[in-house]
Formats: sequence, C-alpha cells, structure tokens
Amino acid sequence: MVAWSCRSLSVALLLLVVAAASVSAQTPDEAADPVVTPLIRNVTRVESWSFFAPPEGGGDPDYSMFGNRATLGVKVQSSRLVVQGSLQYAQMIGLPRGSIGPGPLGPGSIFFVSAENSRAYQLYFKTLSLRLEDVVPRLSVEAGRMTYESGAGTPFAGRLIGNAEWTMFERAFDGVRVDYQRPDWRAHASFVMPTQGAFEESASPTIGLVQITTASATRGGVEGFAHHYRDTRAIAGRPDNTGARAPRADISLRTIGSSLTRTLAGFDIALWGALQRGDWYGDRHHALSASAHAGYRWSRLRAQPSVDAGVLHASGDADPNDATHGTFFPMVPTTAPSVLAGTYAQMNIRDVHVRGAAMPHDRLSVSASLHRLSLASRQDRWYSGTGATAFAGNYFGYSSRPSTLATSLGTAVLVATELSVAPHWRVSASAALIRGGAVVRRQFAGRTLSVFVLESTLSFP
Repeated sequence: MVAWSCRSLSVALLLLVVAAASVSAQTPDEAADPVVTPLIRNVTRVESWSFFAPPEGGGDPDYSMFGNRATLGVKVQSSRLVVQGSLQYAQMIGLPRGSIGPGPLGPGSIFFVSAENSRAYQLYFKTLSLRLEDVVPRLSVEAGRMTYESGAGTPFAGRLIGNAEWTMFERAFDGVRVDYQRPDWRAHASFVMPTQGAFEESASPTIGLVQITTASATRGGVEGFAHHYRDTRAIAGRPDNTGARAPRADISLRTIGSSLTRTLAGFDIALWGALQRGDWYGDRHHALSASAHAGYRWSRLRAQPSVDAGVLHASGDADPNDATHGTFFPMVPTTAPSVLAGTYAQMNIRDVHVRGAAMPHDRLSVSASLHRLSLASRQDRWYSGTGATAFAGNYFGYSSRPSTLATSLGTAVLVATELSVAPHWRVSASAALIRGGAVVRRQFAGRTLSVFVLESTLSFP
C-alpha cells in the first residue's frame, strides 16, 4: 500500500507539472480563468437477499447488508486543459459470514470472503487524471486514473469493460486514452489497467497484470470495436469447465465486434455482436456473443409508455477436453441487470427478455421485465461475477457452479421504480424473483431466489 501511495503521489505531481507547463504555454486569449466544478455524491443502499436454499449442511441464503459510498471531487477546466480528481470512501456492514455452499450465495458472500470480515471500508483515490484538448485539431489525450466503459453512449455501454457502479467499491482504470472527433464520426484508442475494487474493499491498487488495449470507431449509429485482453495475475482459481487449477492466470485474447443502433418506423433497433480468438491457459480460445433488441415508445402519451424485447447469447464450451475453450469471456464488465449482480454473468448464457416502462409523473419512472434464462451449453458451467477484482489470491473475479447437464437456469421477474424527490436527491427501489429451472433444482433444495434493493442518491451538482 505504501509503494502504491508513492506511485500515486508521483503520478499526481507529474500531472500537476504537465498541467502547469500546458497552462504556461497558452496564449493570452487561451489563458482565461479556469472553471472549477466541485463534485459531491453520496449513495446509500440496503440489499436484502434470499438466495436459492442449499441442501442440508449448506450455507445460509438469507441476509441483509448495508452500504454507503461518499465521493468528493473537483474538476478544473480551461480552454485546452481539464484536470480532475476525486476521493471516495465506501463502507459495507452486515456482510454474511456463512453464505457459501454450494458456491457463493449472492454478492454478499463474495464481499465477505474478500474482506474476511462482516464489515468492509476503504478510503481511496477514485479518479486523478489530466486531459489535453486539441493536441492537434479535434484530438484529445487523457492520462491518469479515470472511469471508463466500452461502448459509451450506446445501449451496450460497459458490456465488456465497465466501472461496476452497482458495487459499493466500484472499479476505475489507470492508463491513457486518445479521442478524435469530427461532426459525423469519432475514433478512440486506449491502454488501461483496472484497479482493484468491485467486490474487493482494497480499491486503491492497480491490477498491473491485467492489461487492456482498445480501439473503436463510430459513425451514424454504427460502432466497430477491437479489444486485446492480457491477464497474468497470480490467481489460482480458473473460471472454466476443466476443473483444473493453475499457479497464475494465463489469458491473451482478442475481441472484435460491432454494434448498430437505429430508429425505423418508430422502433428503436439495437444489434451487437463480438467474436473472440486467442489463448486460454495454453488452449485455443474461440467464442462469440450477440444480442438483438427492438423497442417502441409512445412518446405522445403523457406517461410515455415503452416496451422492448430482445435476446442475448454468449457461447459456452461444448467439450472441456478438446483443447479449445469456447466460453465467451466478457473481460471486466458492468454486470446487468444490476439487481441480480452475483447471480449470473454473460458467459454460457442465453437471456430472452421483454421489458415495459413508463413515467406516470415527471419525477417518477417505473419498469418491469421478464427474463427466460438458460445455459448455452450443458457441458459448460453456470457462471457469475464481474471480472478481475484483485491482483492475487484464489478468486479470479468469476465463479461457477456445475450445469448438472441441464440448460434451464430459470425465469426472472424484475420490477423497479425511481423517484426524483428533489433536484439533487433521488430514491429508487428494485426487486427481483427467480424461479429456478433444472440447473438449480439439481443442486439446491429451494427453487426460489428473491432480492430487494432500496437506494438513495444525493449528488451536487
């Protein structure tokens, strides 16, 4: 921790030196007084879980936990320079001690194993970065610790790389990004390394052995993207169906794909697809994922009701012994839907869903969705998690259970409502219920999972 703090101080000093040099190099017209914007944000959450009841002798599936996350930051912006930083203090209490077996019984048990305590808390740098605008016309460069998500500005934001905002400790990224923007298209490239966080309370250190290189280009609602993921952490857990353990991670893979968003005859269409190739612990890695969504909003009606339906497919591995790994690997995503975080991941999964939403009042929104969940391959496993959370240990960031040679995972119903109480205060409530299928029935005594989440968010500005 001391070594990391020294590195952080060095980075901060370097940023300040570069910022000072950049400001001093500005012309008198450019050197106008900078705009200083403070950031204050506080998120308070209560979660109550009743996971699938395990067989006799298993863990306790019922628990409630409380979390709070306070963020204090500032952004200083001039015509060509943006410096921003924030400190974050996050804490959780009521983490369940005995909610493991078979496997983690929801996210509370993973938080407990990471903290080794029923309480978890940490103060850390959330962001600390410098961005130079118009290094050459239309091109900006940002370096330091920042938030980052793949597919930003699209319905698929965070699907492969994300900040895991639904966790109290979240995730950030250290690295550099370059953005080039024209009126009708934009391009992006970056090299980033995730920080610890998400389920891990020690959210300050950089996971330097997870390295992600990205590139994308977007024009007219069409995005093409490419990512390279390299992971050599000292992690013994191996998230696949071989049953093997390893002294460290050994993953190097490429993800290439595209997305399309369009409005046709009043319908919103969203398509996304990705192919993966590379090396998985010495085996070939060949995997794919795709999704399609269509929705319609009655914008002329007062409540603006909307409905959408879609399907998500992420490939599984059909044979653990054929030297080819076929499970789609979503890298370090922001898991969705967030209320079911810790239940299933975008690996070896098929999710067919329909959703309805409305705004009965300007300050009130409500939604409900139905998901039919199944495994893509009965030879693979049932996965959950959100990717790398620590630089060493036994927990990879994804965990798994046997498929029990079945594919039906269950049917999930989710409802949510959000109320804007005041300009800077909103309150939300979410609930979910899963009725387990054959995969669940064959390893749990109970078939029903339920979760309720109540959250309050204060933010300035």
